[in-house]
Amino acid sequence: MSTPAQLLDFFRSRFDESLVRNLQPFDPRCTLTVEGGLNRPPLERTEAVIALFQKARNLAMELGMDLGEGSTGGGSDGSFTAAMGIPTLDGLGVGGDGAHAVDEHVYVNDIPPRAALLCRLAESIYDSVPAAGPDLFPLRAIGGHSGQRVFRDL
Repeated sequence: MSTPAQLLDFFRSRFDESLVRNLQPFDPRCTLTVEGGLNRPPLERTEAVIALFQKARNLAMELGMDLGEGSTGGGSDGSFTAAMGIPTLDGLGVGGDGAHAVDEHVYVNDIPPRAALLCRLAESIYDSVPAAGPDLFPLRAIGGHSGQRVFRDL
C-alpha cells in the first residue's frame, strides 16, 4: 500500500508543472505569477465511488434527505484514500457558509440528520465487510437497542 507522500510523488511525476509555470498573460500590461504546486492527487469519480455515493444517496432518501452530487476544484485529504483505491466521498458533513473566512459557520439543524446519515453509511459499510479481523475494520458491534448498534474500537 502506498503512503500519501508516495501517491503525491506519483501524481507529480505525471503532471507537467512547466505548462502552468510558463503561462504568459495575453495582455502585455499584465503580469502573471504562479506560486504553489500540486499537493493532492485528484479525487476521481470511479465506479466504486459512484456505487458508494448511490448507497449514501439511498440511505439519505430513507432519512428524508436529498443528497446531491457535485464536484469542485478544491483539494481534499480524501484524495489520498481515493488514490489508494479506497472508495471515498467528500462533502458529507453539515451545511454551512463562509468557508475559510471569519464568518464561517455551520447550520446547527443539519447536525442531527447528517450524523444519522454518516452512522447509517458506516453501519452499511461495516455490514458489507467480511469478518476478517481488526486489521481490516477495527470496529465491532457490541450491542445496542431498538435496532441501533454501539461500536467500540478494538
